[in-house]
Amino acid sequence: MRQLLECSDEVRKVALEMLCVLNDPSITSAEKERASMTLADALFPNADESGEYGMDLQLSESGAASRFPALAREVQKMDTQEATFADRLSHLMHARCISQTVLATLTGCSQPAISQMLKRKCRPQKRTILKLANALNVPASDLWPDIEISEMLDAIAAAQTDDIEISEAEAQALDEKAPRNKPTVRAKPLPKRTR
Repeated sequence: MRQLLECSDEVRKVALEMLCVLNDPSITSAEKERASMTLADALFPNADESGEYGMDLQLSESGAASRFPALAREVQKMDTQEATFADRLSHLMHARCISQTVLATLTGCSQPAISQMLKRKCRPQKRTILKLANALNVPASDLWPDIEISEMLDAIAAAQTDDIEISEAEAQALDEKAPRNKPTVRAKPLPKRTR
């Protein structure tokens, strides 16, 4: 609770939005998991090796894709759709003479968030895509070609848990590359009981 009180207004707003997502019974478990990760990152930031905070989404995805070939296909698909989304959003805003500020007001998003989406610095959540489509009076698929992006995001979320399903060949490749767990504590056998 202290972190919520001590953070900036912008971080507090994100945290409260994520708490609303967590309390919404219509939200999927994968979306709730992503919201809880966002909430944790907002309130308890962890610096990387260089002392920087936050995560480079592109770097994170490329690292995960290099380790999991099945995930690489999903990351490529999301990247393509994200580029299409940014182009389509920009085109629709221009065609309707809607500024970032006006669109932010219509959707309840911040203007910097709209800017970040247009520059592809952040990936919108499904509910944000739906808000943008509603504000622009277009079907959501006009913005994001495959609005069922939550399935792809679910695949990434699943990759972070033990629920991921991989082929036998992928499992064998991972097993071959995985470091072997070496015990650090030697256990002494217990003495035998005498009767």
